[in-house]
Amino acid sequence: MRIIARRALREFWERHPDAEQPLRAWYHDARNADWRSPADLKRYPLLHANDASHWTRWLQAAKVTGVDVERGVVFNQASMAIDAAIQGQGVAMARTALAAWDLLAGRIVRPFGPALDAPFALWIVCPKATAELPKIAIFRQWLLDEAALDTARLAKLERRRTRRVAA
Repeated sequence: MRIIARRALREFWERHPDAEQPLRAWYHDARNADWRSPADLKRYPLLHANDASHWTRWLQAAKVTGVDVERGVVFNQASMAIDAAIQGQGVAMARTALAAWDLLAGRIVRPFGPALDAPFALWIVCPKATAELPKIAIFRQWLLDEAALDTARLAKLERRRTRRVAA
């Protein structure tokens, strides 16, 4: 695992000395985390967005047993679960679209697959009469271009991850 802000931890425990030992222990655990398989999730708190159904579905797809999907914190927003994962509070399940910038910036990692298809889609909608107005067409194309760019960046990141796993 990559720790991106050890200095922030040190500055915090200098202001709050009682937090030093727990933060040092967390830092040691996080730095030495060794994700070899999805079964390693048994050792970490699960972070939930709304309920445990996403974890249940993913663990079944990954053929992992013995993970208590009910343990861990439940957030009412997926972004809060992602933020908690960034802060080292556990492992979150997130849609790629929501986690993309944090993945690309290295604040979080996707330690292993499988990736699941989302049971829904996003649509660009507007009244038919205005769909081809230049400002709408330009905006629509910009959204599609940005989505394609993120997809390409994430694919490159995934190729690097799978090469490291194979090595």
